[in-house]
Amino acid sequence: MKKSTTVIVIILALLFGAFATYYVYMSRSGDPSTWNVRAGDQVYVHFTWTLPDGTVADTSRDEKGPYGFTSGVGMVVPGFDEAVVGMKIGERKSVKVPPQKAFDSQGVSNGRNGYAVPPNTTLTLDVEVLNIER
Repeated sequence: MKKSTTVIVIILALLFGAFATYYVYMSRSGDPSTWNVRAGDQVYVHFTWTLPDGTVADTSRDEKGPYGFTSGVGMVVPGFDEAVVGMKIGERKSVKVPPQKAFDSQGVSNGRNGYAVPPNTTLTLDVEVLNIER
């Protein structure tokens, strides 16, 4: 191949590569920092469940690190799902979750970290959205 032909091929490759990158970027759903959590999103959060007396029942803000789940498909209790829907990355809030939307009359006797939630307990959920994937 001639030197000028090689240069043209390289320029075309660079232009096509830039166009392909731009096309892939633009074909996504936009900038995740502007998204609100919706059903079906993979959501990464920090959370803390607190009992009425202030005892921490469970938290991701320790050595376990962020917690990930798919919203709206029953991977977490209904009150957790409802709390994160509509939140944006970086948003943090605290909500009261009644027993019917948490652990109901069963409670939890030995959760993920050996924590206990008595039956029929209204809990406080502090949740911060760290990332959203679609």
